[in-house]
Amino acid sequence: MAKEFDTYVDDPTVFKNVETEMDFIIRELTPGNRREKYGSRQVKAVVLPQPEQGGDILYLRYQRGSLYPEKFGIKILG
Repeated sequence: MAKEFDTYVDDPTVFKNVETEMDFIIRELTPGNRREKYGSRQVKAVVLPQPEQGGDILYLRYQRGSLYPEKFGIKILG
């Protein structure tokens, strides 16, 4: 089962068509221990334009918290 994460971004469209490796902070939405839900951590990851390309699911949120309508894939490298 794929894990789900979210992160806050200024412009979600930069992830639209290209696989992008970057450092950013994610929140885990599906931890094994529910007390750790929404725990944040800094990661180096590749963001994939389509979640079906493998990896886990990444939801993007605008800085004010509203959810971007599309999902992305994420492969955490470290």
